[in-house]
Amino acid sequence: MDGVTNGLRHCGNIADTNGLTHLGLKRMDELSGGEVQKVMIARALAQSPQVLLLDEPTSNLDLKNQMEVMGLITSVVKEQNLSAIISIHDLNLAVRFADTFLFLRDHRVHSLVAKAALTAETIREVYGVEVLLENVQGHTVVIPL
Repeated sequence: MDGVTNGLRHCGNIADTNGLTHLGLKRMDELSGGEVQKVMIARALAQSPQVLLLDEPTSNLDLKNQMEVMGLITSVVKEQNLSAIISIHDLNLAVRFADTFLFLRDHRVHSLVAKAALTAETIREVYGVEVLLENVQGHTVVIPL
C-alpha cells in the first residue's frame, strides 16, 4: 500500500471514530459551528500529534455542542494518550474537563494548579471576582457572587 492510501485510510478512521463520516461530502460553509469544530479537531488528529493545542474550541457554540466538543477532546486525549493545551474562558467547562489549570494574569503565569487544588481564592486573584466552588452531582461548578 502506498502513502496516499495509508493517509486516506488514516483520515477515514479518524472520521469514523469521531462520528464525522456523514460530513464527508459537505462543504465547510454547510456545517454548523459544532460540526466545524469537530472537523478541525479531526484535521489536527490526522497529523498524528502528541499534543493538541486548541484556542477556544467551544467559543460561539451552544451548550450541547460545547459539551460534545469537550467530550470529544477528552476521549481522544485518553484513547490516544495525548496531551491537550486548551485556551478557554468558560471556567465551568474548564473545571469539568481539565485536569490542570495554567492561569495567566497581566500576560504572565500566575499559577499552575491541579483540579483538586483549585480554590476560589485563586480565581479571585486571577479574575478579580468572588466565586463559590460547589459540587453539583459530582461536578465542580464555579458560581460568581
